[in-house]
Amino acid sequence: MSKQENQDIVLTAEAFIDDLTKLRTEKELKKLEKFFKGDDRETQAFGVKFGDVFKTAKRYKSMSLEEIEKLLESKYYEIRMGAVSIMDYQAKDKKTTPERKKELFDLYLRRHDRLNNWDFVDRGAYNIIGEYL
Repeated sequence: MSKQENQDIVLTAEAFIDDLTKLRTEKELKKLEKFFKGDDRETQAFGVKFGDVFKTAKRYKSMSLEEIEKLLESKYYEIRMGAVSIMDYQAKDKKTTPERKKELFDLYLRRHDRLNNWDFVDRGAYNIIGEYL
């Protein structure tokens, strides 16, 4: 994606989900459904490879906190992982202000109810929590 195309992205939760929807595959969905068996009845697989989730999140790294929180409401694992990845990209960006880092930290802690898998902790702990502290 060119720099101009990246600047033309509408940074909304809806646009992010639309972009992930284009990357869904039945093969990935079946693979991920095996991962989400057991006690976690709330989380569902969306069917997008993790690498694609991370690449998409990087394009949306300037998303507002309000839109990120909308992503955290999703029942789909990959969409919530996208939210945490966007937060991670913002937190580790050298241009991010201390005030914004606090806002990211606060959002992560306030919405920990939506982060019900160790993968979310692995993704967010270092930059969102650790670097802020």
